[in-house]
Amino acid sequence: KKLGWDAKSNENPLLAMLRPMILSIVGKSGDQDVINEAKKRFERHIAGDLIDPNVREAVYAIVSRYGDENTQKELCKLYSAADMTEEKVRLLSAMGQSLKPEVIENTLKFTFEGDNVRMQDSFYGLIGYALSRDGRNLSSFLVRFVEMGLSNFADEKIADEIKSFFDSINTPIIARPIKKVLETIHMRSEVLKRDSKAIDEFLKQQQQQQQ
Repeated sequence: KKLGWDAKSNENPLLAMLRPMILSIVGKSGDQDVINEAKKRFERHIAGDLIDPNVREAVYAIVSRYGDENTQKELCKLYSAADMTEEKVRLLSAMGQSLKPEVIENTLKFTFEGDNVRMQDSFYGLIGYALSRDGRNLSSFLVRFVEMGLSNFADEKIADEIKSFFDSINTPIIARPIKKVLETIHMRSEVLKRDSKAIDEFLKQQQQQQQ
C-alpha cells in the first residue's frame, strides 16, 4: 500500500522498477485490494484512460488470472489493436495466465490458429501458460504434439526444412523437442539408407508369393 500504483515525483528509480513486480506478485497471490484496483484500472483503460505503461504488465496479468472469458476477449482486442511489439508481448504473456482451463484453451486457439499472432511471437504466450498448472498441462501437450507429429519422417530434406523453419521463428521453448525430432529423423533416414535394398528385396518376394 505504501508503494502504491502511481509513480511519485522525485521517486527512487529502484522503486519504479520494483513496483510492477511487487504488484504482480501480491495480486497473483490473491490480495483482493490489489485485484480490485487492477480490475478498475483495466476497465478505465478499455474506456480510454490508459494505464501507466510501467504497471500495465502487472494489471494485464492480474485481470487475466482472475478474469473470465469477457476479460480475455478484451485482452485479445487490445492485442489485435496494438501497434507496438512491447505492448503485444505484455498482452500475450498475460493472456495465458488465467486460472480457468476453458479460457486458457481459447487463448491457445487465438495464439496458434489463424493469423492473430505471428509465429515468432507465439512463444510469449507459452511463457504465460507455464505460470499456471492448467496452462502448463496444455502447453506441455502442445510441445508433445509438435514432437510426435514431426518425428515420423525419414527424409533429410524434410529435416532441413523443419530446422530452417523453427530457426527462423526463434521459439526457445520447443528448441529441445525440435532437436530431438531432427535426431529421430536423421536416425530413421540412416536406417532407411542402410536397409533400403533389403526392404526392396523383401517386398519383391512378398509380391511374387502373392502372384
